[in-house]
Amino acid sequence: MAESLDATFFAFRKREQSGVLTRAAVAFVIVGAALVAAFMFAMWGSISTVMGWYAQMLSAATQNPSAAPMIAPPAALFTLGPAYLLFIFAFFVLLAAFEAACLRWMVRGEAGGGFMGLSLGADTWRVYATYWVWFFSFIAGYLGLILMAIFLGGIGGAMGGESAAGGTIMIVMLACAAYLLAWLYVSVRLAPAAATSIGRGRFSFFKAWSVTSGRFWAIFGAFLLLAVIYIVAGTILSTIMFSVVMAGAFSNLDPTMAATNPDAFLQAYFTGIMSLFSNPTTIAVFVVFQLISWALYVVFYILFYGVNARAVEAALAEGKIERASA
Repeated sequence: MAESLDATFFAFRKREQSGVLTRAAVAFVIVGAALVAAFMFAMWGSISTVMGWYAQMLSAATQNPSAAPMIAPPAALFTLGPAYLLFIFAFFVLLAAFEAACLRWMVRGEAGGGFMGLSLGADTWRVYATYWVWFFSFIAGYLGLILMAIFLGGIGGAMGGESAAGGTIMIVMLACAAYLLAWLYVSVRLAPAAATSIGRGRFSFFKAWSVTSGRFWAIFGAFLLLAVIYIVAGTILSTIMFSVVMAGAFSNLDPTMAATNPDAFLQAYFTGIMSLFSNPTTIAVFVVFQLISWALYVVFYILFYGVNARAVEAALAEGKIERASA
């Protein structure tokens, strides 16, 4: 009989050496902040131009909410797109290095190397390749869902009649729900793909199916519990931030005005947004809350990695997969 997984907080389990995951997390934050700073420095001219354009749009909307003139976007808006794609590429390489560092420690017990554990070694590129497989799988799944809905809708349309239309809608909804449940099942079964590649020492995306054999509900339950905790923590943080940052800016905003006086409601709304961008104290508080949010993200990244690592550890112990050679 398989041993209990107990994967939810596996990342926090006490190990021989302490601080490995903390150092990797700190390195992730440092390099991530450097990437953001480099992007801002390189593209500040375009960013400031776009911000100025946005401020003009807000100002125009404040003066005449119901008929605000459309100001043509600046050319700088279109130069930000390619630059942002480069930034996203670099960020996901960084994220892969971070995940690889965490998984190496939790699965193989290996620490160090590179910058505080982050490196561009083979493990990082195995994790990065896993991201691409997930990306194309998501695109294929999304297109499959759309095509299925169109196909079933077309069959219903060919049948004709109002009664057939109602039945077709119900069939399409049930089919989409079944499709999404199947996609959820497959996603959980393949969730430890990156951890499996780290454990085996080679790219092993689909070997994760063997890792999760007989453990779907244990892994799903761990992910679900972490997701609930994350949502609750995020909601509390967002509520505090809104009460501190947003409440003052929108203190004059009466929701009932949206129906009785739409122009006055929109004017108060846009005025509140303008005040957020013009108040240094509000901006400082907002930045602090963003930093706290990012710290929360990093902690839960590690917890989710830990669930996958525990699944791979159990699979290695049970002989479902072979361990990477030294």
